[in-house]
Amino acid sequence: MAPRVALASVWHETNTFAPGRTSLEDFHAHRYASGSKAVLARLGGTGTELGGALETLRAAGAVSIPLVAAAAIPGPIVAAEAWSTIRDDLLYRLDAAMPVDGLLLCLHGAMVAEDAADPESDLVQAAREIIGERPLVTVLDLHANPGEGLLEGADATIAYDTYPHVDAAERGSEGASLVLGAIAGDRPGFAWRRLPLLTCPLGQASADQPMDELLALAHAWEARPGITAAGFAPGYAYADVPRLGFTVLVCGEAGEAEACAGELAAAVWERRGAFERSLASPETAVAEALGAPHGPVVLCEVSDNVGGGAPGDSSAILAALIEAEAGGAVIVLHAPEAAGAAADAGAGARVALEVGRPPVAIAGTVRLVEDVTYRRSGPYMKGEEVDMGCCAVVVAGGIEVILTSRRVMPFDADHVRVLGIEPAERRIVVTKGAIAWRAAFGEIAERAIAVDSPGVCTCNLATLPYEHVRRPIAPLDDMPDRLSAGSRG
Repeated sequence: MAPRVALASVWHETNTFAPGRTSLEDFHAHRYASGSKAVLARLGGTGTELGGALETLRAAGAVSIPLVAAAAIPGPIVAAEAWSTIRDDLLYRLDAAMPVDGLLLCLHGAMVAEDAADPESDLVQAAREIIGERPLVTVLDLHANPGEGLLEGADATIAYDTYPHVDAAERGSEGASLVLGAIAGDRPGFAWRRLPLLTCPLGQASADQPMDELLALAHAWEARPGITAAGFAPGYAYADVPRLGFTVLVCGEAGEAEACAGELAAAVWERRGAFERSLASPETAVAEALGAPHGPVVLCEVSDNVGGGAPGDSSAILAALIEAEAGGAVIVLHAPEAAGAAADAGAGARVALEVGRPPVAIAGTVRLVEDVTYRRSGPYMKGEEVDMGCCAVVVAGGIEVILTSRRVMPFDADHVRVLGIEPAERRIVVTKGAIAWRAAFGEIAERAIAVDSPGVCTCNLATLPYEHVRRPIAPLDDMPDRLSAGSRG
């Protein structure tokens, strides 16, 4: 009889330093599909974790039972009502689907809710109560902060290898294969280590050092007998919770997995200083971009990283562009009121607006107004639907200012191309991101400059008001040169 595999995804990267609450409506606005037909219609054939898992299960002749796919754009703490609705929906559908032979949960790993500091651990433990001893595998984002309840409740946990995250479908497929193997009797052992180390996104790029070298070590272990999967969750520093740290994840035979986890943890700790990065001021970055012989030059406003939960409305770089009269630049701002005002004025109208935080005055012509929804065509989550809401392009002094009513993660070039802007033809492209923008603009960028400005995704982690992080932790505290090998708790 064909194995029956239930699968679901719940995805939110919660920035506890960001203002406001992430509501249930925010999940519906980005992605909320409930029930098998809805999930298949939304994610079947896409480059998402569930898209990859569904294809692998189909190819193996297994019966897929999609439950829920819920995701919101990274942002502030998740409202209690939103979390309880999603959790109860998923668990109700899982209970109704019983008996199943296995369960795959694709989770972000860095969610925080008003009434749950570690909701994903709570979800795994609740799911375990329903399915009993049947196999349960979790797939996590590279920026996960997995809690002990998740790590101990799952038979195996893996995370993305890549940042930008272009391997979501592959990891979903791998997770599905682990579930199928466990159902067939090949139940993996699992070992993990959490290091007291915080790293900012700029240092976590999988193609840069030290991550490139660390991933090579992990893949070398995977080539050995007894190791099924080895990797890392470098973590997400913008959640003030005790489970922060750099996590090593290894699946395989028990003894080999423990040895691998210990060696990889020691390798991470030896390289901890290599995760640090330097940034330029907005004024310096703009001047360097204007002085470059060729474009486009990408200016990365790391502190206002929408993919890290920031508001996406910082005006720091825009102000520097205006001051420098930087024609040929394009910048996207989350500015619902200004987008609405431009829409009311209409295409072709002259407008004077205040945009961003703190407010910056712009005066120019509304070139385009549209309600924009599109499907990603690039390597990041290909096929996923994106709703930008009401958008307006205002051209002010040769600077194209894209105003959106919904926050947009700059993980594909489609979000500017759908508005008639070809980024390869621009002198400067501003992204509200750290590394993930490379999936969108990496092939066309002549140069990239990381920009230092105030914001909730700052790389200067010592300036963040942590209260609940376990101390001591690097780089906030002085730490020994060597650790035993990380900890399991």
